[in-house]
Amino acid sequence: MSGALRLPLIPIFIVYTLGIYFGHFDLPFPSQGWIFLLLTLLGLWILLLAIKRTQMGSWIAFFIFFLLGILSIQL
Repeated sequence: MSGALRLPLIPIFIVYTLGIYFGHFDLPFPSQGWIFLLLTLLGLWILLLAIKRTQMGSWIAFFIFFLLGILSIQL
């Protein structure tokens, strides 16, 4: 293994931390909108992993953790 796949938790930690940082700003979406977006992305991520599109699935996973960071500080 090489690159980012060798230490997979470091990029996830960075993306989650950025989500927490951006969560401090007043964002225009209601909490139901964020939850709907998060559930939609989870479904897309599962679909991408099922059809063996792991690189695109990794980007979706990063966005999911970014949204989880925002939701953790917003709620």
